[in-house]
Amino acid sequence: MGIVFYAQAQVDSVFWFAPPDVSAQHEQNPITFRITAGDEPVTITMSMPANPAFAPVTFSLNAGTTRSFAYGNVDTFESKPSGQVLNKGILIEGNGLFTAVYEVGNLFNIDTFVLKGRNALGREFVVPGQSVWDNQFTFLSDAWSTLDIVATENRTFISVIPKTDVEGAEAGDTLRIELDRGEVYSVRALSRIAEETLAGSEVFSNRPIAVTLKDDSMLFNGCYDLCGDQLVPIGILGQEYLIGPTDLGGLEYVFVTATEAETEVYLNNDDVPMAVLDRGETYSLPLPTTRRIVTTAPTAVMHYTGIGCEIGAALVPSVNCKGSVTVPFVRSSSEEFYLSVLVQRTGIDGFSFLRNTSAIVNASDFAPVPGTDDTWYRALIPYGTGEILPDRAFTLINETNSFQLGVVDGGPGTGTRYGYYSNFSSLYIGDDLVLCPNESRTLTVRADLNATFLWSDGSTQPTLEVSDPGTYWVQATNPFGCMLTDTLVVTAADGDFLEDELPDTTYWCEGTPLILSTRRGYFGYSWNEGMGRARNFEVTQEGMVTLTASNAAGCTDSDTTFVTLREPPVLDLGPDLTVCPTDSFRLDAGVGEPATFEWSVPLETDSTLLITEPGEYTVQVQADNCILYDTAQIDMYPAPLASDITGTAVVCPGTQDVQYLTLDTLGSDFFWSVRGGVLEPTASKSEIRVDWASDNDDAEVRVVETTPDGCISDTVRFPVRVNVELKPDTPVGVDTLCTTDSIQTYRTQTTTGSEYTWMIPPAAQLRSTQGASEVTLEWTEPGLWPLYVAEANTTQDTACAGQ
Repeated sequence: MGIVFYAQAQVDSVFWFAPPDVSAQHEQNPITFRITAGDEPVTITMSMPANPAFAPVTFSLNAGTTRSFAYGNVDTFESKPSGQVLNKGILIEGNGLFTAVYEVGNLFNIDTFVLKGRNALGREFVVPGQSVWDNQFTFLSDAWSTLDIVATENRTFISVIPKTDVEGAEAGDTLRIELDRGEVYSVRALSRIAEETLAGSEVFSNRPIAVTLKDDSMLFNGCYDLCGDQLVPIGILGQEYLIGPTDLGGLEYVFVTATEAETEVYLNNDDVPMAVLDRGETYSLPLPTTRRIVTTAPTAVMHYTGIGCEIGAALVPSVNCKGSVTVPFVRSSSEEFYLSVLVQRTGIDGFSFLRNTSAIVNASDFAPVPGTDDTWYRALIPYGTGEILPDRAFTLINETNSFQLGVVDGGPGTGTRYGYYSNFSSLYIGDDLVLCPNESRTLTVRADLNATFLWSDGSTQPTLEVSDPGTYWVQATNPFGCMLTDTLVVTAADGDFLEDELPDTTYWCEGTPLILSTRRGYFGYSWNEGMGRARNFEVTQEGMVTLTASNAAGCTDSDTTFVTLREPPVLDLGPDLTVCPTDSFRLDAGVGEPATFEWSVPLETDSTLLITEPGEYTVQVQADNCILYDTAQIDMYPAPLASDITGTAVVCPGTQDVQYLTLDTLGSDFFWSVRGGVLEPTASKSEIRVDWASDNDDAEVRVVETTPDGCISDTVRFPVRVNVELKPDTPVGVDTLCTTDSIQTYRTQTTTGSEYTWMIPPAAQLRSTQGASEVTLEWTEPGLWPLYVAEANTTQDTACAGQ
């Protein structure tokens, strides 16, 4: 983690930049590089290290002079198309100190990208940005929000976690990119909606990279203008920002993006935070007046301002020990021009311009910044073309204090350029490091070259060589007495991360393509010394296969497998079949060795498949790396439907030769069965006769049909009731009597529902009525006479008669 530190202007001897792709439908021509020398003459070369077709440009500048290079062939420079590795990274380097600015456009859709030299290089970035203005969105629009990333070293492995959906990754996923020195990759948001910009996205790499943020053709009050800046890594960011509006008719906002969880954001000297942010969250704050913003952890702050309805944006430097005593700048046009100057109160009367100009900075131009206890003052000063000429280098200096300088340039209805020219430098030794086995790294201090240094091991040089894990710190003190400390943690990476990635032996099945795969999350895949560079590799011959890959820390490891050819096992589902609907059977895909199975029936993964319906069934079997397929067509015969049985449903016990029939189907066999009687076959398979036995209320005739295909029908059942046989009891009464007792009553056992018929002999006369279970007779003649009673019942169970 780095802490901001004082230095001389935004000067350096090395600048890397990824030029953004700007809307061709709006305005993108020309692009201009403005290079301004520092206090000494300098020879500078501008090149594209990854593009040998680009002829490097070498030139010399005298101290304090500037040179502009305008190009109309923007396709040579701009980072397009997005989502691809490009060779368009710009490197500007010299043998002395200078500043570099990249400008887009001539009149419309313009903005300034102030390059930040080594301060722009890092390995961990949290992207700032806005959530108020949409990108211009007509159906022809080519205006988007992008991150353009350039690598400064070979084998740079980059991970981007976007806050919104981008080409190649959804929000929250990881987009992995591999770049060599000078190569560029543009990450483009898929939405033009303000709430779905790239603000809050995270970028990680194993080697230093530079990142450009662009928000193209942002809509406001009928105008649309380009906004963007080159970003700085987390270690360069700070926790205190003093920002004022331009009051030039535009809508002004400040956006604060957190780099750590639970970051509190305070305004002026308030005791209660305005917001509490998680990492990657952004807080938007209107800017009607100058404000002091203090956060409990490093934050990235973007200021959006403008002239009229035209918007410009700039990454704002923090104020803790940061600023410049000498700031060179260039006016880009003859339109409106303003300097935004921030300095401590003791320096408001110490400003002057280094070279001949009538422009001045008066102490009366300044006003105190709220919340700073009268310590900090800010001025917004307009200058005409007679004071500050276009395309000329000017240098603002302060004899007693460092200061921050922002430049606003443009006009209403055309466009706004906005950028900070003062130093973003910090006491910064880099992000935390992960060392590969047997690796060492050099820690280099980014701070005032006139500062003194003290490292955790007691050394005092601007660099420190590290090869062991641990915590390292450096303390720097500048000539003004500002003392800061930065700390870096070094950890050791796993050097055997590919261990067991491949099996010792891989079987290659004859006739089946063999694709070897490794897990996602690695970089720089190489199979068999460069024969394949993807995560997957198709084997073309037997023998040893070696995989080499790198992890996110840049460590390289390898693993091997021996590929041997084998014959495939035999897969045979058998012939196509036609079966009966009631048949139960399984298709068997077993191949006699361990294997996996995938049937055409969803979710079926066993070696056998139960067949219940007709159709075509396919199976894929994988044994080792043999992939086999087979198909079986299963058809089904029509289901037999046995006809109903016809015959007598109610019989008396002992009834014989009762006929039962079913519909005769040509070629079918019928299996008959009877419960409660004896089956008597007939000449016809569809007819039987039955001799019924004793009474039975559960008697039944059954038949099953078997078709010529061998399919068996369901059982057809025909219920039969064999009714009860009535057996009246012997009549009870006087069976020997005298003539004087000739009238007698006789009785039999009463059965509910029965009617009784008494058969009266000739020697007796009926003295009562028939039907009852008792009868009264008068005997008229002597002799031996029989007396019978018959019983009949009309209920369901007793339809049969008896005596």
